[in-house]
Amino acid sequence: MVDIRPWLQELYAPAVLVASTPAAEALIQSKNGLGLVDLLRPYASAFGLNVPVRVGETSVRVQDLRVRFFDVATLYQPPPEVIEEHLQEVLKVSSQRSAKLDPSPDLLQRFMSDNPPDMRELTPWFEAYRSEFMRLLRFGDHETLDYPVACVYAIPADVQNPASHFDTLVAQLAPPPLMQQDVMYTLRDKDFPRHYLLLLDSSTGMNEKRAMDNLTAIRRLYGEAHCSILRINSGNGDRAHSGAPVDFFARYQFTCLSSGGAGEPRLRPPPPPGGVGAYLTVQDLDSVGGFVREFLCRTLLPKLEDRIARLNASITAARRGLRNRLNRFWKGAAEDRQTDRPYPWHSVEGQMRQLGDLAFLMRQYPFAESTYRLAAQDYQAEGNSKWYAGVEEMIGLCSVLGEPVDPIAAVLLQNDPMKYFMRAYEHYTKPPAAVLAAAAPPGSGGSAVGAPGSGPPLPPAALAASKIGRMLATRVVMLGAAVQCAAGRYRAASDALMRAQSEEENARAGLLLEQSAYCMLYIRPPLVRKFAFQMVLAGIRYICCGQKRIAIHAYRQVLAQYLGRRWKYIEEHLHAVLGAQCVEYGDKDRALWHYCALLDCGHRPAAQQQHNVGQFLNLLAGVRDQLAIAHDGVSLVDSLPLPLVNRHDVRVLCSDTACYSGPAARAVPESSWLKMEACCTSGSNNWLVEGGGAKQERDHEEYTMCVSGEEVGVQVEFRNPLAVKLKVSNVRLICNFTHESDPSAAGKGPVAIPDSSNTSTFAATGASSSSQSSNPLADGSHPLLPGAAPPAISTQPGSEYLHVAEAQFTLHPGEALVEVLKVLPRAPGWLRITGVTWTLNGTAHGRITFDVKGRRRKKPKGERPGQLKHFPPHRRLLFQVVPAMPRLELLGDPLPPALYSGELCRVLMRIRNSGGLPLRSLALVVGHPEAVVPATDANKDRPLLDSLTDHREVVQLSKVPASARGTLQLYRLWPGRELAPGEVLEWPLWLHPRGQGTLKLPIVWYGEPAAPKSGMRHRTLRICGSVSVQPLLSARPVVWPSPTHLSQYLLRLGVDNSKDAERVVLQQLAAVTVPPLPPHHVAGASGVDTPATPTNTPRPVPVGWRMSMLGDTVGAPASSAASTAGLPGNATPDGAPSTTGASAAAARSLPLAVPLQPGESAGLFLQLLAPPPAAQQLRQAVGSSASVAATGGMSGVTGGAGTGISQPPSGLATPGRADDPSAVAARAVAQAAEAVRSLALAEGGANGAGPTGRASPYVDGSDSGLQQLNLFGPGVLAHFYRRGRRGMVAATPSLGAAAATTPGGLPQQRTGGVATPGMATLQQPLLPGGLPPALGQSVSFSPQTQGVGAPGGPMRGASFGPTNTTAAGGFQGPGPLGPVGPGRPAMPPGAIGPGGGGMVPAGQGQAAVAAVGPGRPGPPLMLADPPLDLLLLWHVASSQRTGAHQGRQRLGLCRPYDPQSNRDLSGCIQAHTTPVRMLLTGPNGASSAASATGSAGPVVRHDFRRSPLAVLPLRLLVRNNTALEARLQIEVGEGWNSNDAPHSWQASTSLLGTSHAVAPVGAPGSLGQPGVGAAGPSPVSAGPTGGNGPLGQSVMAGAPGGGGGAGGGGMGSSMMAITYQAGLPPCPEYTWVGPSFVSVPRVQPGGEAEVTLAVSVFRPGAYSISGYRCTAFLEATGAVEVQRGEPLCFRVEGA
Repeated sequence: MVDIRPWLQELYAPAVLVASTPAAEALIQSKNGLGLVDLLRPYASAFGLNVPVRVGETSVRVQDLRVRFFDVATLYQPPPEVIEEHLQEVLKVSSQRSAKLDPSPDLLQRFMSDNPPDMRELTPWFEAYRSEFMRLLRFGDHETLDYPVACVYAIPADVQNPASHFDTLVAQLAPPPLMQQDVMYTLRDKDFPRHYLLLLDSSTGMNEKRAMDNLTAIRRLYGEAHCSILRINSGNGDRAHSGAPVDFFARYQFTCLSSGGAGEPRLRPPPPPGGVGAYLTVQDLDSVGGFVREFLCRTLLPKLEDRIARLNASITAARRGLRNRLNRFWKGAAEDRQTDRPYPWHSVEGQMRQLGDLAFLMRQYPFAESTYRLAAQDYQAEGNSKWYAGVEEMIGLCSVLGEPVDPIAAVLLQNDPMKYFMRAYEHYTKPPAAVLAAAAPPGSGGSAVGAPGSGPPLPPAALAASKIGRMLATRVVMLGAAVQCAAGRYRAASDALMRAQSEEENARAGLLLEQSAYCMLYIRPPLVRKFAFQMVLAGIRYICCGQKRIAIHAYRQVLAQYLGRRWKYIEEHLHAVLGAQCVEYGDKDRALWHYCALLDCGHRPAAQQQHNVGQFLNLLAGVRDQLAIAHDGVSLVDSLPLPLVNRHDVRVLCSDTACYSGPAARAVPESSWLKMEACCTSGSNNWLVEGGGAKQERDHEEYTMCVSGEEVGVQVEFRNPLAVKLKVSNVRLICNFTHESDPSAAGKGPVAIPDSSNTSTFAATGASSSSQSSNPLADGSHPLLPGAAPPAISTQPGSEYLHVAEAQFTLHPGEALVEVLKVLPRAPGWLRITGVTWTLNGTAHGRITFDVKGRRRKKPKGERPGQLKHFPPHRRLLFQVVPAMPRLELLGDPLPPALYSGELCRVLMRIRNSGGLPLRSLALVVGHPEAVVPATDANKDRPLLDSLTDHREVVQLSKVPASARGTLQLYRLWPGRELAPGEVLEWPLWLHPRGQGTLKLPIVWYGEPAAPKSGMRHRTLRICGSVSVQPLLSARPVVWPSPTHLSQYLLRLGVDNSKDAERVVLQQLAAVTVPPLPPHHVAGASGVDTPATPTNTPRPVPVGWRMSMLGDTVGAPASSAASTAGLPGNATPDGAPSTTGASAAAARSLPLAVPLQPGESAGLFLQLLAPPPAAQQLRQAVGSSASVAATGGMSGVTGGAGTGISQPPSGLATPGRADDPSAVAARAVAQAAEAVRSLALAEGGANGAGPTGRASPYVDGSDSGLQQLNLFGPGVLAHFYRRGRRGMVAATPSLGAAAATTPGGLPQQRTGGVATPGMATLQQPLLPGGLPPALGQSVSFSPQTQGVGAPGGPMRGASFGPTNTTAAGGFQGPGPLGPVGPGRPAMPPGAIGPGGGGMVPAGQGQAAVAAVGPGRPGPPLMLADPPLDLLLLWHVASSQRTGAHQGRQRLGLCRPYDPQSNRDLSGCIQAHTTPVRMLLTGPNGASSAASATGSAGPVVRHDFRRSPLAVLPLRLLVRNNTALEARLQIEVGEGWNSNDAPHSWQASTSLLGTSHAVAPVGAPGSLGQPGVGAAGPSPVSAGPTGGNGPLGQSVMAGAPGGGGGAGGGGMGSSMMAITYQAGLPPCPEYTWVGPSFVSVPRVQPGGEAEVTLAVSVFRPGAYSISGYRCTAFLEATGAVEVQRGEPLCFRVEGA
């Protein structure tokens, strides 16, 4: 550490003013070339004075004292412009003398040693600059350190009346500017110290007697102590006799400024002929020293003591003491105002600064510090930032100099002065008051600073004040940094310097940055990066101010730190400056190296880039041997950065066992190809087969095989990072080749290493496409092996073994080009590729070595590079060249550029064997399920429809591995045949995309050579094509159950044509049903169902789903009701489709001819007929076992009726009109069907017109050829549309759906004022169909999860059938299982019905359909109906396609799909299917399905005068929709009471049949078990639908609010009219009569049952019959399904 305190003490010394008459000045200047000030300065320091001086309360003896002499005309501060100009010159001169262009050797090592270099040695120009900088800032108006404390007047010694001359001198003396402003202590003050000097010139013969008399006279006048005489010019002008050395006075003379000031004159006198000081002898110089010593002891120090005492007394009276402190406290601070006005010397503020400075000059630092602190309070209170900063600066210096005994580090530990220096820095940098006043907006009073540039320009005085303040702030930082560095605190010093440089001008900022940079090296450990960065910033500032020599010195100090560190801007700046400097000095090689580094300048403007490239090429044009230009061992050729070559990511395009059809095939991941090829090569590549599983390694380095005569390509990326065009020529690979006949490689197998003496290297020059030459080097060594010399860039002779192709291209601005550089081996051997070479713009040669990054081995076997890494096949640059092999090649792209979604397209693949050997065992692997290959190529030239209808157009798949099933398809083609060299094979390929986007189709052709070679037993061709799949048709299905048939559904199919498509004709609609899996089918090995050994046993053709237009008479009454009463109207007893009546209109395929223009839509309204059950069972009558064939009731499912209904006796309801009962039933069915048809056609407009205004659909003009297309048989279409064998799954209703309900609990939606039923919220399980088929794995009918259907109207999927959802709120009308009247409590929540069904919680819907037991969930139930799908065949009338596929017919298939509910057609049907479905019908066409749509029902008339009770016959149809047999229990009524209840009543009529006598209430016969009469049990049974059971049945009627008993109890056999026993009188509600609990023992899957019921009313009115339900017991799984019935509405009027 360096003690900085002596240096600080030398900076400050008392100033003495020197004033002389012109005659006195001439005495010295004429003979010696000096002024009086120059004569006194060498003796300004006096030692051993021992003068007592009292400073404050302390008395000290001054031993040593140094003063500074100044001429009175130079005591002012120069303007800032002059200061800056002078400092620039000082820095320039110092740098020329000290700065070196070469970097300091071992700079970092020297700083890391124990003896680091001194900073003054590293930057001597900084010391010179700092001393001049501080000297020029003297004589400021805020500090009195440089103000004169005394004055010396000089006149010639022989003048007459010297007192008058002194008075004249004082009178004519021009005081300094600050003295004129009353800031500096004035000379006119009587207490100002003065000393009078007489100059005696011995060379002129001046009268010494008169001089002594004059001395005596002035001593009497001014005092003896203040007057002196000085003898000068005692010499003769000869330098040999002079007592002063040549440069004795020059060391104390400073540079004169053009404006003067700073204590120096504007001009110095010219040197005399004899030299400066030639007339001064040793005696003269000794007398000068004696005079200065006498002046200090007798005049200066005593006067200073008196002045300090006076100032101290004045300040004590004004500022010290408790009273003064309280006054200042109550006065407060004035922080809201700011001023920089100087204080007069006689003011208290000015006196405090004078006292502190005088104490500081006398080295009484504690007293000075206390005075400065006292003054700081006043300055801060006044808001005078400049004066406050000055005293804070002095406080910092006092804290450093206050303890001279302690080392400087200890002083800083006790009281860090940096806080005072930084406080002074902050206040120095504040804008002066003049600047604030000039920048303040008008009217603000100077209190606010306006926006920059908003006010008028600042006056020159304000600008000068601002610049001086900036300089003063930098001076403080320099002082503080010097103190911190002396104490070893380099980090703090660097922080202060970095803070100050940001706002300084360039030269000072460069100096500060340089000092801060070197501070980083003094820190332990050295901060090298910060040092380098700050040195670069310093160099930038030096360049900006024109100090180039120091800038170059700074750059070369740190250039090595930035090379290769990716600090682009810094490195580029260094190279630009150093390159220009090298050109200026004539160092061309080093300049080329710097300019070459400037070529990577893509971040610069285009003009700058062009300049850099042109500058480099122009400088390189005259150089012949570019390889000889090197720097640090790196050749200029190897460091050429243009163009950028990606040396780490090169891709080898080599056809080993796999060949590629194009770039798209190479872009597919290798793992995908290997998986596809494994289908063909399974079992052939293993360790048992020769070469099948051997690892391709040579000297622990993996290699790739290539074929002789086939080109090996390397994809190399060239990129132009600039905005200028680059021409790249002579681009070729650097490679070497070893022939297999090399003796050194013979006998060693694949692990032999080629000998370098027999290796031909092919490097810089290759051959173009027309040339057949290559380039072996003369020495035969590898060009880029470690330790080998690089090849010369010159033309070499060719080779018969290898041909290197040459490429050339132009890179446009910013362009990246992947160029395939090729090499053709012509003989077997070993080939290695090492790099690439090129020529830039025909001048600059470049070369680069490939450095492929491979994956490191986990356990390397050695330390050589080949053993540490291994590379994937596309990155291996070592090749084994094998003899000629067969090769597959694709001729043209067979795929069309675009297809429509659902289009059927046949393309023709043309494959040629371009190799030298024939191929056998051809196979084809297709990697997409939407492409299929037929088993024959016989139909490749036939029309599209003829090929599809040909029975030979079948698909034969081969066995694939289990992991590839469902995704890959393997086809074995041409068994036993070979593909000769040059032969072309053509084979068709069918495409059927069913999604949208881009269909990527990977295909692998496989073949084996007729004569396999070692290591290459097969070859494949990898093809990857892409087709843009565009949308065309979208079919949206809307399904709801039929209101008249339990096994039918209504479908609205909305077909939309895309507005960007073409004109399409809808040709055919087909229903595809998945039949159940026959027992004689087994699962094939490939995952596809294949038939087993066929048998001669004929099997019936399964009946699938059928459909018809909505207007057809599907389900109308058959002509022979007796023969087919128990079958649906669309089925025959043997299960085949019926050809009579309505069944003839229902078919699996419907012809269409609906044209759709782009953007048009069409609506198709269909009826879907579910397939009948496997075995039809006749309906059995409910009640007795006797069947009534002639008097059957109304037909439910078939829509037919019996032969008639007998005239009801007295007490029964009669129809509204006296019509035939069969006609009444037919009208009921027709009414319900018409209601649904009107809803279905609501969107189509009047008369069934579609959106386009025409009737839709129509069949005129159908293409019979398209209608003959078989969509059901085997072949291509069967392959595309095969689906799983699982049936549909029962829908699960959601719980707790709150909605407005109908009386039956069905949620409603009101649309257009008509109450329409909503769709129950269902939670769907896995459904077939699902999301729209996506490209890729988009097999049709694949099971997918379905979403929840949204509620909608009838046209958007509203359910017209029964629902299981019960509203959360109360019912408006009858309850869910019966009426709730007065005194009739409803069924409590959670109560279980009579049949033991599922629990029904209050406020919630029915429990899950798949519940096992009450409230217990179970697995989903499979439905009886198989999955259904519709295929809509379309064709494009006139295709607009161009190209190779122009003119070909375009047709395709479209599947319905609902995107809103995320369901296909099977999912839509399933969403509206419940495990059990019921349909309740009544007289005059009353139907529960029609009532659910909001219909009030028909009118029934009854003569209540004849009979107060009207009994209405009802019929309940129930269908089992599950795939399991079920036992049904039908229950009617609610709150059943036994017949012995006190309020019960019984009724009987002859219409209900003959039975036992009715037991009176309370009779013993009626007290037994329910269902047991007086004569024994009478079971009640019901047969399947179709049976015309008897309508007469024993009925036990319960209370009006409840149903009958558990069975028909014992009743009278022949009852006349309705009789009332004990109980309540009739009420306005209805009551169930007849059987109230009916059991159906067995209903097959899909089977139907019919139950005859009856209800009685007591008065006219509108009735809503509810309160019936069906419980299905699935004994196979133990599940229990409960289905509530929908209300039946009708109106009863009196006759």
